[in-house]
Amino acid sequence: MITFRVRSRALLALVAASFLAGSAVFAASARQADACTWTVTPSPNGVADGDRLWAVAADSNTDAWAVGTYPGTNAQAPLALHWTGAAWSLVTAAHYGPYDNGLSGVAAYSADLAWAVGYYWNGNANEPLIERWNGKQWGVTSTPAISSPYGATLNAVTIVSPSDVWAVGSIQTSSSNQGVPNAVTLIEHWNGVRWSIVPSPNKNSIENVLTGITFNNGNDIWAGGIYAPTTPGFDQNLAEHWNGAAWTIVATPDATTNTSNNFNAIGAVSSTSVFASGDYYNAKDGVFFTLNAHWNGKTWSLLASPNAGADFTVLAGVAAVSPTEVVAVGQYVVNSVHRTYAMLWDGTRETGLVTPNVYATGAYFDAASRIPGTSDVWAAGGTLDAPVNGNSQPHQTLIERYHC
Repeated sequence: MITFRVRSRALLALVAASFLAGSAVFAASARQADACTWTVTPSPNGVADGDRLWAVAADSNTDAWAVGTYPGTNAQAPLALHWTGAAWSLVTAAHYGPYDNGLSGVAAYSADLAWAVGYYWNGNANEPLIERWNGKQWGVTSTPAISSPYGATLNAVTIVSPSDVWAVGSIQTSSSNQGVPNAVTLIEHWNGVRWSIVPSPNKNSIENVLTGITFNNGNDIWAGGIYAPTTPGFDQNLAEHWNGAAWTIVATPDATTNTSNNFNAIGAVSSTSVFASGDYYNAKDGVFFTLNAHWNGKTWSLLASPNAGADFTVLAGVAAVSPTEVVAVGQYVVNSVHRTYAMLWDGTRETGLVTPNVYATGAYFDAASRIPGTSDVWAAGGTLDAPVNGNSQPHQTLIERYHC
């Protein structure tokens, strides 16, 4: 099965602005780790500076998509890169309206079917944006009207079949509450003809956001995210499950009880093995650290999760390859330099691996996706703007491949 991550674009932007960290992969063993490599794969950009990839997805070794944003001529524009087996190329994504557009989630099904989701600015608030690839071009698909005047955003999408597609995000229900807007979960479903909003539960009325979605089959789908129990910004993990009839909240553990915990990505291996990756805030050290959790078919439990640097380490994407190979990616900070980081679960434990960092200014991963038919993984993100010898460096796309 194919797993698609997406953390809330707004949440990741907030984290990046404050800390900006690196990525992590779980290592099966010393032998396996030595046999596996990360390779930077050249990726194009929409413009020379300001490009970022928020999501990546593959349906085969010769068909994959990575999406994000870049500064357009008059507004932020949706960015789409396509892999055909030999190289990544820039493909024009549909731009809805005259204002900002962004893509934060993507799902690939075949050479002539992919879906991407995100947001567009209507002049007053964000609205959900959904685009479909038909084998020749990306086109905007009509979405249900959102009743809230404060807007809504979609963060992730997954394809069970051409007539069974799910997208998740949140609806903003206030302009701001202590600096963070109140929100409720948003889940939309494509039945092959149209998109519709499916009722989804919330922990409370403060802040509920779904950032990732994955499936085992049409009657076993998981969505992950966060909710704020009391104060917006102090989040706790949120997991919701679809059993074919309704969405329900399933209890999840938190690394801390009085600081932020975030499920940023979720990936399924089977009905008895689902993984969620993210971060939590360590108040003692004043930094965010990695967080990993596992569903065994009955309960969610936390997994021991390594960190790359004392300054900051978070996970933003996860790719479930098999019961003995689950790859999570993100970023870490050492001496104020941001680095990609990756981590591999081998069925027993998880350990971290350092990934290639070819940019002196820093780099990060925002997403990961299994490459079906292989044990390989794509990771996508970007490089950072930072001065080097007084000269500004571009913020551009970054794609790496994990291969064993």
